[in-house]
Amino acid sequence: MIKIILSCFLVLFFLLPGTMLSARKLGSTDIRIIFSLARAVTRNRHRKSPRTKSRRRDKSPPSSTRYRQPVTRSSLTRKDIEFLIRHYSRKHGFDPRFIKAVVKIESNFDSSCLSGAGAMGLMQLMPATARQLGVKNPWNPVHNIAGGVKYLAQLRNSFNDNELLLAAYNAGPGNVRKYNGIPPFKETRRYVKKVLAAYRQYCQEG
Repeated sequence: MIKIILSCFLVLFFLLPGTMLSARKLGSTDIRIIFSLARAVTRNRHRKSPRTKSRRRDKSPPSSTRYRQPVTRSSLTRKDIEFLIRHYSRKHGFDPRFIKAVVKIESNFDSSCLSGAGAMGLMQLMPATARQLGVKNPWNPVHNIAGGVKYLAQLRNSFNDNELLLAAYNAGPGNVRKYNGIPPFKETRRYVKKVLAAYRQYCQEG
């Protein structure tokens, strides 16, 4: 219980500054979200991702790392996830509805989602991408959304267009540069259309 309370303070002072919560009193819903985030952070802080054994003689990290898929789903609710989406979207200058559309198409808000290619969590981070972004636990919704939005922000530096940005997120920036536009992959083209359609729907809903 003490760890959860301490984590609440960490969430309050390090995650929430700059959001709408700093401009008004905390409501019951906000308090519940803070406790939910604190439990998630506390639970995953002590959970170590297994390391694959390397046969190399040097001490450099292995070329690949496997992340164990959680047995149970995260305790965070849909509202908690949308709160995280709003926070990290504003942090990196995105429309929260755009990031929400990405999460919707990538995982349908399922933090335990695992693709056949090995993409993990809410924003379907590949293991190599997660390591590059410094994401310690891709199954943790906080880590996953923070890493996914950060990656989109990095891609936006090269692709300042929503269609190209989404294509790079799905197929990789190398393929977008190679084909000088959206790659001729059916999956990627469907993905871009689905995300933009979801984005338009969220914009209409307000």
